[in-house]
Amino acid sequence: MHFTHDFDYTKLEPTQERVEEYRCLIAEARELINTVTVDMELDDFVALFNKAYFLYRNYYYCVAETLGRLMVEFSAIQGDLSKLYSEFIGELFQNETLAKVFKRLSESDDYVHKRVAHFFKGNFQTKGLLLDPADRERVTQLWTEVAQHSSTFQHNVKLFNQRKHYVTHDELKGVAASDIESVLKSDDEGTYILLSPVIIANILKQIENREVRRRIYIEYVNKPDDNEEVMAEILRKRETIAEMLSLPHIAEVYNVMNKAIPLDEVKAVCDEGARILKEDVVPGRMAELEEYAGHGIEPWDLGFYLERMEKERFDFDPEAINEYLTLENAFTYMQHVLKDMFDMEMKEVPFPTAWYEDMYKFEFKQAGKISGYVIFDPWFREGKNTTGFCECLTTCYEGAHCVYFVSCAIVPTPEKFVKMRNVQTLLHEFGHCINGLCAPNDLPEMAQSIMSDFNTIDWDVVEVASQFLEELIPCADMGPFFKNSKGECIPEDLLNVMIEKKNFKVFSRYAYLMANALFDLEIHTSPAEEVISAGIHTMFQSSYEEMYGIKPPVENRFAASFNHIWGDCYVAGYYGYFISDVMQAAIWADFDKELYSKYFLEKCAYYCPLDALKAITGKVDLSPVALFKQKGLIS
Repeated sequence: MHFTHDFDYTKLEPTQERVEEYRCLIAEARELINTVTVDMELDDFVALFNKAYFLYRNYYYCVAETLGRLMVEFSAIQGDLSKLYSEFIGELFQNETLAKVFKRLSESDDYVHKRVAHFFKGNFQTKGLLLDPADRERVTQLWTEVAQHSSTFQHNVKLFNQRKHYVTHDELKGVAASDIESVLKSDDEGTYILLSPVIIANILKQIENREVRRRIYIEYVNKPDDNEEVMAEILRKRETIAEMLSLPHIAEVYNVMNKAIPLDEVKAVCDEGARILKEDVVPGRMAELEEYAGHGIEPWDLGFYLERMEKERFDFDPEAINEYLTLENAFTYMQHVLKDMFDMEMKEVPFPTAWYEDMYKFEFKQAGKISGYVIFDPWFREGKNTTGFCECLTTCYEGAHCVYFVSCAIVPTPEKFVKMRNVQTLLHEFGHCINGLCAPNDLPEMAQSIMSDFNTIDWDVVEVASQFLEELIPCADMGPFFKNSKGECIPEDLLNVMIEKKNFKVFSRYAYLMANALFDLEIHTSPAEEVISAGIHTMFQSSYEEMYGIKPPVENRFAASFNHIWGDCYVAGYYGYFISDVMQAAIWADFDKELYSKYFLEKCAYYCPLDALKAITGKVDLSPVALFKQKGLIS
């Protein structure tokens, strides 16, 4: 049976009528699931479950979920849709018959069976199926409460990012005129900038007045108290779930649920990475910065002096490349990359929508067949989620083709020029779509819905494709695709400087990533009350100091805005960015397009990631040495 909707993007605002329609779809999905038998043919089960999946992951829910990340207010209707969805998911994970059929799927050698089984990897165990009925109900309730707390946390972060910091033109001395024009706003009280990550990160590295930098930094990291009790309750409830499941700590719950690599192996890789950074990389780079600055480095100095040193060392003016960096040029380059690496065609298609202006829609094809679509919302708006993200609107079908939603928060210049890091983010987020778009397009229609969902990919390696594409910015091949309004390509000498300085500041990125990863692991492998007693912010500050060798201010309360680990994706798994980067470096060093496409893209959930790595490189080596060499951090 062929499932489609007349998908009208101009009429997608959540309404109470949609809630009732969705309630009916959930009821229909429940009826389908109730017909499952333990010994039914696996292909028949996949077709049935695919239809149920299409119903309960209906676009009413998917779109409401996405719009909730694009808008300030999380409406009651969005909450109603999420509640219906969560309750039904809880029922699935308590279904003993489903668990037995999924076990049969996981033991099959058929690719479709294996990937569909991977969709619920570990969830029957972590949602309490093995417990007695009363404890099952308690675990289900705890998971629901954790999800509610996470939604509250994320809503508060949006409000944090809309705080205003009043500042004068004179205090912004050193900031590029185009950036000032883009971010400086005014109201009855004066001129201000929003304390939003995408704005502050760019502004702080340009402001010449050190005291102004300090003031803005302190106010930015000193998050309000709104999430204090929310974080504590999330930890307590996650720990109770672990105890009820007889697992040693929270991290093991999430490892069972959606990770591929055992925690002890992960910890060993992270420890080695941290050791190399602390002993061989960061101290030398920080000493160099201090010598250049003529004084000790504080957190609000780091970006500023790195930027200034880079300009002087490479005789580089960041404004010189602006005229070549437009979204349209980035799209043209991405078309080239996808065609060259994956024999995939990408073209823009019309997109009538009532969501927001300046959105794009792209159609993707392989071997002449449509693989799917990507909707792209590139620009920063007040209240929008400020980190790039990709959502799989799996059941937003047009024909039988999945639709992905990619969002960035680019602060453009008045001329709509972007930064090189924006182009990197663009490729990174589109990389998340690649696993679905590269899935074999001759798959049986019975499995199309599920096969395109990110949940069929282990979350500790889900970043591999994205970080692989990031390596292509900047590189020599991009020159012909980035032209100014006169049709002139980026001058070769300018592009060479961009390539030469590519990794100049990267040590700070890895120190920051590792500080976050170690903090995440520590709070999720330690008893909750010990973490709360020691102070969540104190533990975060300690991780930062350990990696950078500089003490953050006591006002640093960044943990209260750390969406990744207080949500439900990267919990006890923020290290996934580092593990994925280690893997992409190993693949990059011995790149084989056909093997990479087969093992990490087309059939990413069929093969264990470590087996896939061995198939491509001939060995399983998760040492971070190759990554740090790739980035020029060690020789």
